[in-house]
Amino acid sequence: MSSESPYRRTHTCGQLRPEHVGHSVVICGWVDAYRDHGTGLVFIDVRDRFGITQLVFDREDAPQEVVARADRLRHEDVIAAHGKVRIRVGGPNPKHKTGEVEVVVTRLEVLNKTETPPFL
Repeated sequence: MSSESPYRRTHTCGQLRPEHVGHSVVICGWVDAYRDHGTGLVFIDVRDRFGITQLVFDREDAPQEVVARADRLRHEDVIAAHGKVRIRVGGPNPKHKTGEVEVVVTRLEVLNKTETPPFL
């Protein structure tokens, strides 16, 4: 078995900044928030002990199986996401150190599906 998984983390959730724009990255962590505003984009905040990064799933550009997997994600699921860093559409989020950028996801692996937590 190869130790070089396509989902080996390249950056932590607190690391990405504007200088990473255009880079291919792999982010791993817990789903912190899930948002689908009906615009064709799904937004997921993923966290680890270093911070939070926003992931974007584009229903028109991403492979359908990736979007379908993203649609089933919920709070506290553990994921690995591969994609490219871009400047955050809609402006920066000053609440997070990574709030100027987001990752447009092209591959997604669910590492652990969590049961519904007794409380959030």
